[in-house]
Parts: sequence; C-alpha cells; structure tokens
Amino acid sequence: MASGQPVDGFGPYKVVRQIGSGGMASIFEALDTRLGHRVALKRLHPHVAERPGATERFLGEGRAAARIRHPHVVQVLALGTEEISPYLAMELLEGHDLGALLTQKGRLVAEEALELLLPVIAAVAAAHDAGVVHRDLKPSNIFVSRGAGGRPWPKVLDFGISKVLNPDEGAPVTATDGVFGTAAYMAPEQARAARDASFQSDQYSLAVILYQCVTGEMPFSSGSLYGLLKAVMTAPLRPPSQRAHGIPPALDEVVLRAMGRSPHSRFSSVRAFGAALLPMAQERDRLAWSAELHDG
Repeated sequence: MASGQPVDGFGPYKVVRQIGSGGMASIFEALDTRLGHRVALKRLHPHVAERPGATERFLGEGRAAARIRHPHVVQVLALGTEEISPYLAMELLEGHDLGALLTQKGRLVAEEALELLLPVIAAVAAAHDAGVVHRDLKPSNIFVSRGAGGRPWPKVLDFGISKVLNPDEGAPVTATDGVFGTAAYMAPEQARAARDASFQSDQYSLAVILYQCVTGEMPFSSGSLYGLLKAVMTAPLRPPSQRAHGIPPALDEVVLRAMGRSPHSRFSSVRAFGAALLPMAQERDRLAWSAELHDG
C-alpha cells in the first residue's frame, strides 16, 4: 500500500482522519474499537518500512518513550504492525506545536517562555533518569495543549532518533542511524558525531529553544548547512539581551552557560539548568516546579 492511499485501520484501531504526514511516517486520528476512545496513530510509510532495520528503529521510538513516566511526555499506548508497516498508538493531543506558536507571536516574554519550558525541562530530566537522550529537541517536537484553567500544557514528542543508555538488554542502542537531529538545535559535539550526543547535548538544545523563545531569533544562522554547523562550533554567541529588549541579565547568564561549547562547561544536569531558571519564573511556576527541579 502506498503512503498516499486511504487507510481504514491498523489492528484494533479504526482511522477517523489523517492529521499529518512527514518523510518517514503519517499521523492519523483513530478510534480504539476495544475501549472506545480516540488515539493518535503514527504509521511508518510502507516504502520506508522496507528498508533494512527501519521497523525496529521506528518501534524503538515507542519503547524509548514508554520508558519515561512524566505528565509532560506524550504517552505511548501500544506498538503494532499492520501488513508490513509498524505503528505507534499514542494519546491524542489537541493544540499546536511550539514552532507554530512562535510563528504566530514572534517572541515570548521570559516568564511566558518559562511557563512553557520548565515543564519541558522537567520532562527531559525524567527521560534522562530513564536513560533516554532525546537528540532532537526543537519547537516542533514540543506540543502545547491546554490544561486545567486553560493554562498551557506542553508535551515532549518524537523520540524517533533518541539514544537509550544502558537499556535492559545490556548494550547502548539508538532509535535510528543516519539521522542526527536538527542542525540549528544541535550541540557542537552532536554536530561532530551523533554517537557523542549525551544528556548535556539535550541541555544545549533546550537552551537554544529558550533563546529562540525570548528573542524571536536563532542564536546562529547561515545560508548553508555547512555554514550553520561551522557557526554552531566556532562563531561568537551573542547574549539574548543583545537581541531583544526586556531580557533579564540573569537569563543571559543561564542560557550562555547551558550553551557552552564544551559539555563540561554546562550545568551538571538538565534538572540543574531548570533550577537555575526558576528565580526568573512566575511565582506559580516556581512553586509548581521547585521540588522536581531541585530533586537530585
């Protein structure tokens, strides 16, 4: 079955509509005919599934996400294979990704950005606790829905190129080979070699996202991929406050440290990075995340 042809269902899931498609997979809204609730189904394109190892790498995304227990990580409900194509059943989210929000608003004030990113930082810390390095943190992989009282409720998506450290089977594995992340958000060490991506690399990516949120600009840019990677590894980094007004100097200090070119110059953990941001957040966000981000 070609990826563009209609699909009625996968296993016990009846497709309602297609809600997205990319180079590797399509996303559908579907009905779980056993339990009666709606889910999101991510299905690997059949022509991609035919590639050696593609199915196992795709299912590795689901296994990586399933290792993590956190309210701000998308919940994987089931894995399966229909004909030759594997699929993931996940909770169905309503809203938009952070990239769409930034396109609409341009930039966020620091407190607004931290309201969105402190939960994300806590979620990534939980992933690290489970031994999972995301390796592709970027605005399009942060989905923002609405929680109690209409507050934004972000969730981390897409562990498709994650790296699992010390998994149960005893050897480090990656969820994919040959795809290394998104250049503008990659830490220098990850840009040099995907195998060198670590927890500290995710911290760098989160700091880039925060930089983009509060300035409306990327820390580095170029007209070519080579030029961008060279800038990531060698160009001077302007503090966020030099790009936009109203950014606290303390935020500059935290972001610049988290984007240190050497992993050893960054915060000791993503959790420590989040704790350093707490004083600049709204009181309700400080109260909500203080215990989790100071733990450990």
